[in-house]
Amino acid sequence: MRDTRYWKKDNAKGGYWSKCRDQISNEQANDGRVLHKYTKPSPGERWQYTTDKLFGNIESVYIDNGMYGEVLNIGLQHDQGVDVLSVPVWKDKANGKLSVDFKGIAKKIPNISVHSPLSAATWMNHKGAYTFKDPQGNERTIVPIYITIQQGGASVASAFPYENGKYVGVPEADSAKIGDKTYFDFSKQNDFFVDTVNRFIQDNQSVFEERKANRSATPAEQESQEPKNIPVTANAADDSDDDLPW
Repeated sequence: MRDTRYWKKDNAKGGYWSKCRDQISNEQANDGRVLHKYTKPSPGERWQYTTDKLFGNIESVYIDNGMYGEVLNIGLQHDQGVDVLSVPVWKDKANGKLSVDFKGIAKKIPNISVHSPLSAATWMNHKGAYTFKDPQGNERTIVPIYITIQQGGASVASAFPYENGKYVGVPEADSAKIGDKTYFDFSKQNDFFVDTVNRFIQDNQSVFEERKANRSATPAEQESQEPKNIPVTANAADDSDDDLPW
């Protein structure tokens, strides 16, 4: 069993990528990793794995505080190990905006069964592409990419159908008009979606714990369970008795 891999959506090409833990070349590792070069936030490169789809039985679902904010993690267990899909909870927490992917999963999660394998792919919405100019004046085109969830060979449907311009069962945003502008407050709606995910986690925690307990440990888990050899060092000499006669 290999180590757990944490996957993020590739917002440029679709699919998912996972940073290699050891950052050695593919010639050394020989495991299909590729070298990815990037320019933002500063130029650099990393060895990473790539895949179009994640698949497995759900072993864990939890919201964690990551380096860049809260992240929804969905662990998928399969014969080779565990793959974790990591999705940012917020697009802009300061302004009360949940990420599109988190909101999309939250709408579907009541219809997800923990007793059936789950598949996560991506869909590129070419019709929704838009063009803009970046701060340097360069024209850029963005094609929206969304996470899709399937079980039993079919897409998981939203538990909150969209009818007459709103989602049935989801609190509407509060609004207030000031002058010629209308301002919206999505706090109640955001809380509803976060609570929906947390309820799913609580309802299925015993299944997750049993599933994890019944699989083999990953190399990293085995390493963490091994007793550590802590070297014993002599204490530094204490000179507090230098004025005593012995």
